[in-house]
Amino acid sequence: MLSLMFLVLAGEPVLLDGISAVVGTVPVLHSDVLSFLTESGVEPAAARGMGPGDVLYDAALSELVDEKLLVEAARRSGLYPTSAEVGRSVEQFLDQRRGEFSGEAAFHQALAASGLTLAAYRELLQTTLAHRMAAENYVRTLGGSAGVFISSDPAEYLLENTEALREHMGLVNLEWIYMPVLPGATAEAESLLASIRGRVESGLADFASMAMEYSQDATARTGGDLSWFGPGDMTPAFETRVAALSPGEITGPFVTPFGVHLVMLTDRSGDSLRASHILRLVPLEEADRERVENRAVALRDSLTAGGLSFSDAAARYSLDPETRRRGGSLGSVFLNAWDESLSGPLGMLSPGEISAPLPLERGGALALFRLSEDQTPDFSGYSRENLESAVSSFIWQSSLRRTLDSLRAEIPVFYPGDE
Repeated sequence: MLSLMFLVLAGEPVLLDGISAVVGTVPVLHSDVLSFLTESGVEPAAARGMGPGDVLYDAALSELVDEKLLVEAARRSGLYPTSAEVGRSVEQFLDQRRGEFSGEAAFHQALAASGLTLAAYRELLQTTLAHRMAAENYVRTLGGSAGVFISSDPAEYLLENTEALREHMGLVNLEWIYMPVLPGATAEAESLLASIRGRVESGLADFASMAMEYSQDATARTGGDLSWFGPGDMTPAFETRVAALSPGEITGPFVTPFGVHLVMLTDRSGDSLRASHILRLVPLEEADRERVENRAVALRDSLTAGGLSFSDAAARYSLDPETRRRGGSLGSVFLNAWDESLSGPLGMLSPGEISAPLPLERGGALALFRLSEDQTPDFSGYSRENLESAVSSFIWQSSLRRTLDSLRAEIPVFYPGDE
């Protein structure tokens, strides 16, 4: 799907210093492109050094131009959302963001760190989300049939469209070494949770009541209940520890990028698990990130020098247990759907080339990626449901490209540098 700009709660402000494109009569500012880049995972300092002619800058500008085209077309077609629709979307978005923090105070603190009040953030979201909704409304109207057709053999359909999938959905065979950024100052939290585990296992305390008293995330009010989750819903370190339990068993304390956990498995059904946890938040510090990044850089240097094969390094150093068993192989991946922020840097790799350490999960992990030398698509690891979803997404992308080509013939796009 088309990547549209979302506002984040962290980052450095950039100065408005020129117009990069004009869509109809609507400008795309240089600062808009820099914001898009940082929101896509590019370091702010690196983004500030970019301009027209840089691959990542031009790709970001192209996506913003596409967005403006769709928004302008929605305006002309009467498909721009109402203020009430936008208001509901803004409040839903804010509720989702609040859920990522330990409480309202922490949420406002993060806003303040970015130089924003809640009122100012809400105002910015109104424009951003209105544009997203308008673009989606327009594409749905003109591409209403997109995703309806499902091939009787979706894997065969995808193989027949391999080149288009590579170009428009970022289809690659990929390997990685997953290295989470873990907080270092965890001794106090681990000691507390070890004490709580002893009390629960000896029958002196109930897990749910301990979670309500000591857990520092939003699940505390429900006794730590995480509800049902499946593979890929949690961080690898969390899933690995919990998947090894039987209902009623406790694991931990153990550390993830979010802090220190104590977890009790409450139920399981096939690959789906239900668990409760007690989380003690331990903030990540710059030294924690630097420690992992330095280790990743040293490992990449060793791999590049040929001192170690990538598969051996993944088996030894990757903390994603599922892919570690396969020498780090992720198989065939649709980058644009998997993690669009990676599609730019990974799209520039050559087969066999290893990336620099790249951030994942909003800074919660780094990974070294290698583009597999064999780029023959392999969909054997996909369920039929996932294959059908990929077919639908591809058809949707095709409809979107046709729509944008049509809009470019109707709405002029002007780049000042082309004068």
